[in-house]
Amino acid sequence: MHTHLQWLLLLMPLGHFLAAMLTAAQRSAEQAWRVAEFACWLALLAVLTVTATLVFQPWLDPHATLPTLLRHAGGDLPVRLDMLSLAMANLIAILGLVVTRFSRQYLHGEPGSLSFQRWLSSTLGCVAITITSDHLLLLLAGWVCTSLCLHQLLLFYPDRPRARLAAQKKFIASRLGELCLLGAFVLLYLQHDSFIISSILASFADGGSTVAGWQTQLAALLIVLAALLKCAQLPLHGWLMQVMEAPTPVSALLHAGIINLGGFLLLLLAPVVEQSVAALWLLLVVAGITTLVASLSMMTRISIKVMLAWSTCAQMGFMLVECALGLYELALLHLLAHSIYKANAFLNAGNAVQDYLRHRLANDPAHAARQQPVSWLRALLPAVSILLLLVAALEWWQPQQHHPAMLLMLGFALSCCLLEAQAAQGRTALLLYLSCALLPLLYFVWQAGFVMLLPPHSPVIGDGMAAISWMLLLLLLFFAAFLALRCRPQQRAVQCLFLYLYGGLFVDEWMTRLTLRLWPRQRQRAASHLATDRVRS
Repeated sequence: MHTHLQWLLLLMPLGHFLAAMLTAAQRSAEQAWRVAEFACWLALLAVLTVTATLVFQPWLDPHATLPTLLRHAGGDLPVRLDMLSLAMANLIAILGLVVTRFSRQYLHGEPGSLSFQRWLSSTLGCVAITITSDHLLLLLAGWVCTSLCLHQLLLFYPDRPRARLAAQKKFIASRLGELCLLGAFVLLYLQHDSFIISSILASFADGGSTVAGWQTQLAALLIVLAALLKCAQLPLHGWLMQVMEAPTPVSALLHAGIINLGGFLLLLLAPVVEQSVAALWLLLVVAGITTLVASLSMMTRISIKVMLAWSTCAQMGFMLVECALGLYELALLHLLAHSIYKANAFLNAGNAVQDYLRHRLANDPAHAARQQPVSWLRALLPAVSILLLLVAALEWWQPQQHHPAMLLMLGFALSCCLLEAQAAQGRTALLLYLSCALLPLLYFVWQAGFVMLLPPHSPVIGDGMAAISWMLLLLLLFFAAFLALRCRPQQRAVQCLFLYLYGGLFVDEWMTRLTLRLWPRQRQRAASHLATDRVRS
């Protein structure tokens, strides 16, 4: 039966590839979009059927249990049927359908609509191969082809200099990540004499004597580098903020379904990455710094899409931090929730300006004055009290289920939320206060649910005092900068900080120079475009 389910799951990539190939045979763009939409419905139906079969099988077979069925269902094809692949398959199937239906209306009448549909279907098919493959080389092929197809979508408007510059910067970062991934997979093959992912992971579960060799250590480091590059972490993050020239559906697909593949890779190969403490620390340090910088840079932007791009960079860093701490259930929850939120945010970005103007017209600008710095004390003290009560309750309930670093993040999140609630008025303040009350409850309920779905893992560095101290330092730096930007925006030092954060600490400038050196024709176009922007500003 599991082989039949694997063949059914293969309908997901095959349907998208068939829709891409049939584009040239269609008489009109409308017919091509109908074929693409039908492929999306077919993929969603296949994924839901496989998921429902595995979920309800324990009801039919008393000897079968859901965790056993979801971890690995077996079969003859190189297709995984574990919880991670099914969760990602459901996510991509839903996002693919939504983005395709949106693109059909969004690009109505565009000259390149057929080309866009072909590359969109190809991208969805490549992502489906990546998330369902049980073979390292097949996963790598899907990983590479996803990036190449996305590159064509980013260049949908090839005459725009910024679109070409951003696509070329992403091209460099993607090729570096793919080289790292290829090196990691070759090392894993030399260590385990197999390209089958389930076999490699089973050797770690059995506690083999050779799992901690130098090949595995180096492979773990290369996997972390590939994940950091895929998730647009510092210092190769600039392309993510500069691909806004592409159509809105491309941004939605990129931020909701493709950039998350770095987190998916770490969740899939977590037993390999855990063999190297250096790789985990590299992940924790780089992702932590990226989260700090991107979260603060987001506060300095007024462009809706650029703000969302910085938000994605920060959220990806936060998800990678959770992976480094061994909180894989929270990382999967974060991945799914962020994807759904960011797809909705980008597809609804066109209404953001109207909503902003409506909000400004409905409120008196005099009430928008900033709170004084003393307000943070009234926000922090209740948050610390709530945090202490949560810690006491959890020590009595489930003392081993919750990480100290996550409790610190929860306490600081409550304090920031309470600070915003004090600065707001009316219904907005009430909603913020309700959010402060519901946030801990939702956090613990969702975590408990995902703990039951994923296999247990023991953190390698997460319980160490050094990791907790690092997270506490990042949280204190963020909270101090947040208070400065929120409460003292007129101070000279704060204005200087605002300038550097607005430029993302200017760490992307060297990447821009390297890109213009590799593509010299782009230099003159970019220079003239920047000169035009300076004149306008």
